[in-house]
Amino acid sequence: MSHTVRYRYLLFAHLSSTARDACAFARDRFVRPAKPVSDPRLHMTIARLAERDDPDPLIGPRVVEAFQGVELPGFDIGLDRIRMNPDIAMLQGKGNRPALVPLRQPVRDRLPRAGILPYISRTEPHVTLGYEIGRNDCQPIEPIRWIADRLDLVESWAGRTVHRTLASWPLVNRQLSFGF
Repeated sequence: MSHTVRYRYLLFAHLSSTARDACAFARDRFVRPAKPVSDPRLHMTIARLAERDDPDPLIGPRVVEAFQGVELPGFDIGLDRIRMNPDIAMLQGKGNRPALVPLRQPVRDRLPRAGILPYISRTEPHVTLGYEIGRNDCQPIEPIRWIADRLDLVESWAGRTVHRTLASWPLVNRQLSFGF
């Protein structure tokens, strides 16, 4: 029986090196998954734009065109808990949704005009730490904080741990402060 690879098109917020190190520390101290996400692959998923059964070579150019000339705002991030179920462990933060509103608005406004209907409201911002956890738990942690300064459009091959960056945009940071 063959495994069907689903292609997901995601927006990732770039982690600072300090945030990446803190996420890796939290993974190793609190989770210890059977299949950890390697340090270089740690990222924050902020939006799921599309899913396809086959690669879609038009997604990248459409998103790039939709964001043409748009100043995308930076945002502050805080992760303060690890949510675990038997399959996956993720870092999440209770105060991130309001911080993402200014970034998500251009996504909601512009992508439908480009023929992409993103799954914005169903995507909880998170950093995946690993798979095959084997337990349910919610572990509060000392907040991991940083200011996102880059956004990446990524093609993810679900179930294959492959991420291919299709485009990147700098985020404009204006006097940001942490909201929690």
